[in-house]
Amino acid sequence: ITRTVTINGGTSGGRVEIAGTDDGLIEYGLRFSNGNSIVSGLAINRFKEAGISFEGDGNILYETYVGTDITGTVALGTHENAGVLLYGSHNIITRCVLSGNLGAGAREVLYGVSINNTFSENYVGLDASGEFSLGNEYEGIEVKGYQSLITRNYFAGIDGDEDALENGEVALAVDLKMGGGHTVSDNIIGTDITHTKAFGNMIGIAVLGGTGSVIERNIIKNSILVGIVVAAVDFLNPLNQLANEHIFRENFIGYSQSDTTNISYGVVLVGKGTIDNSFVSNEIANNNLGGISTYSRGGFGPPSDAMITFDFRSDYRYGPFVLGPAGPGNSFVQNSIHGNGWLLNPLEGLGINLTTAKDPALEPELSTPNDIGDADEGPNDLQNFPILIEANRAGNSYRIKATFNSLPRQKFQLEFFRNTNNESQGEIPLKTKRIRTNIVGDKAFKVLLKGVVPGDVITATATLIKDKKHSSTSAFSNGLMLP
Repeated sequence: ITRTVTINGGTSGGRVEIAGTDDGLIEYGLRFSNGNSIVSGLAINRFKEAGISFEGDGNILYETYVGTDITGTVALGTHENAGVLLYGSHNIITRCVLSGNLGAGAREVLYGVSINNTFSENYVGLDASGEFSLGNEYEGIEVKGYQSLITRNYFAGIDGDEDALENGEVALAVDLKMGGGHTVSDNIIGTDITHTKAFGNMIGIAVLGGTGSVIERNIIKNSILVGIVVAAVDFLNPLNQLANEHIFRENFIGYSQSDTTNISYGVVLVGKGTIDNSFVSNEIANNNLGGISTYSRGGFGPPSDAMITFDFRSDYRYGPFVLGPAGPGNSFVQNSIHGNGWLLNPLEGLGINLTTAKDPALEPELSTPNDIGDADEGPNDLQNFPILIEANRAGNSYRIKATFNSLPRQKFQLEFFRNTNNESQGEIPLKTKRIRTNIVGDKAFKVLLKGVVPGDVITATATLIKDKKHSSTSAFSNGLMLP
């Protein structure tokens, strides 16, 4: 279609089906070479490359099923590239079903070209009722440009099936590749519209390179590998691998309760160019391998042991990219991190792990010990954590005595947490305290904590203040049980 048109297949309350063939030999259902077209009320299925391709700017697609039959309940995708392909900018995809596709649900095609595309209120991987999973084999939505808005969508994996790894069904819900300035907000990932079914994606949100995106107020549940991964990669220039200054705030990442089937992390950061990212006021809960990990064994390539190495199947064509530990400057403040265990044992799990990982599927990770002067290198420069010494009653409060050693003559924000389940993570943020180390990097201090009771376990973290901003955050301190 070479001119601007309006196509409305649902004027009489029905829906018009545009179908290819079962062998999927026809390339496209609809292909628009111009911009500013409006398409609605269709069911598009069984085409080889894509159900619909927009090659211009300013197009609108709404209330259309791409990848299913006319009822929106049976997967008939084929669509090996994507249900919807976008080459341009300022396009809007809203209130659609993007499910059952052999490629992505929707994909921006060109790196660094598209700007301000919007994806809102879609069912991605769910059927038209929002209660059953049809999945997409690769990404739900993949963007490669700048300033896209992904908001108020539902994303579902393929029946939460861990065996899907062996079938190449990665079902990465949201994939931000390079670019930046995106907003991913208020999405529900890994369940249905009733929030009662586990339709976990292998990965909830992947931020692969880029800078300055905001990921906020999303519910990311039931992920099989990891809820959020941040990786320093550049698919065009391997010498410029950065993932920096992304903001993650007010997200739920994990499982509603302990679940024996998940072998997952809440958050994973990999690659030395993963720097200066901020995690604020998130809840990271009940992930069986740990809360936040600066994983060092990550890679991109053909699937081998994806459970351990994060060989994301959807990026086999770009890899391999072998990534080491994350870089410095990643801050974790005011988060609720709890119930994250090593294979169901929160007492052995790490809420924040800065170690260079061993094999977390075989043995629990251990927190990196402090070093005098904090001169060691690694993820977040292996920032030292406070040492909690003793707790004494002070009326209805407790006074905590502690010490801290790190870089000399630097400012730090110490954050204290209450844990109610005998674990040493960071369940309930209590209080922050600013300190400055002396000439040898020492600081002894006391802090008064309210709202705690005997039997609570108190932990703390330390975050370097650099250029008046939060920088590298430590792992959690030792746990101190209140008498």
